[in-house]
Amino acid sequence: MIYVCLFCGYPLHFTLPNFISFLRVLLAPVFFVLLRSESQVGVRFAVLVFIIGAMSDYFDGYFARRWKQVSAFGAFFDPLADKVLTAIAFFAFASLDIISYWMVLIVVARDIITTLLRVYADSIDNSIVTSSSAKLKTFLQMIFISYLLLLFALKGSSEFPPNFRDFFGWLLVSDATHLMMLALTLYTVWTTILYLITNISIVKQFWRNDAVNVFRMSFVSVFGVGFLPKMPGTYGSLAALLILFTPITTPYLLLLSVICFIAGLILIGDVERTRGADAHCIVIDEVIGMWLVLCVPYIPHNWFWVSLGFIIFRCFDIFKPFPINRINSRRGAFWVLADDILAAIYAGLALYLFWMTSLCFPLVLAFVNR
Repeated sequence: MIYVCLFCGYPLHFTLPNFISFLRVLLAPVFFVLLRSESQVGVRFAVLVFIIGAMSDYFDGYFARRWKQVSAFGAFFDPLADKVLTAIAFFAFASLDIISYWMVLIVVARDIITTLLRVYADSIDNSIVTSSSAKLKTFLQMIFISYLLLLFALKGSSEFPPNFRDFFGWLLVSDATHLMMLALTLYTVWTTILYLITNISIVKQFWRNDAVNVFRMSFVSVFGVGFLPKMPGTYGSLAALLILFTPITTPYLLLLSVICFIAGLILIGDVERTRGADAHCIVIDEVIGMWLVLCVPYIPHNWFWVSLGFIIFRCFDIFKPFPINRINSRRGAFWVLADDILAAIYAGLALYLFWMTSLCFPLVLAFVNR
């Protein structure tokens, strides 16, 4: 069975190799949660999940070649799944203060740039072949993440004497680890420069003819999430939760929401003129709304409260009680954003009321704040 993937423009083949690649994407947040638990059992499962994810990169390519199921979508999605897994792993270690966030952001920015350029190149029938330096970069990233995982697991293992665990813990945050991440970051920058130089004709064509439109559509669709064929608003709200992988605090998240709101006022109108009023591809409003829910004071950002906030926000955004339904019937960039902001206010009030109620029940509060 074949569908058209509206996110990237490739024919989407539901085959075992592509399913394995998709599994790698699903394993990434599981790995993040397990590693962040810092419990001995959780870390060991995190190691197992990462090993499965890393090995799946071999098997999806093997089955695709053996069963002749190589496709344009698979060629695009396979390396994208690698990037998602490594990016989430880097963010997990950064959140544990093992590596620096600025290095992780450079590595992730490189992957975003190269992925977008590959999509653009394919859209003009000028495919980009993955270079040997890019493959080496991915291999080195996997090796480095495995090294960090090994040290992280050993330092928390009760099977070693305390002095050995202390040594592994020291090595994990030592200057040697920092220098290895710095070297990997510099090599990532070098491969980016090589990538842009090698494909300079595509870069020039993009900048000359399509840069403004691509940047505009990337913003309002949140890097293509809005082009998913089913439930783009829900996926946009889920994409907003990726901000939790960063160290951003509530005041800065609120400031980022305001900046995106102003940018939305400027850019959404142009998209509506070509795609229609409140087009499905516009999901930046859902992202802003979900960010505002995350800004509700006193609400912890654990799995329970984030999940509850997400569900309540989606209910208000989908069913649109008064006066959200009135606002939604109006046309224009301001009203596209306003109905989701009001849904976020409703969701925030409901979430805060639930939190206040939970204070009266200590057992409930102990469960939801774990």
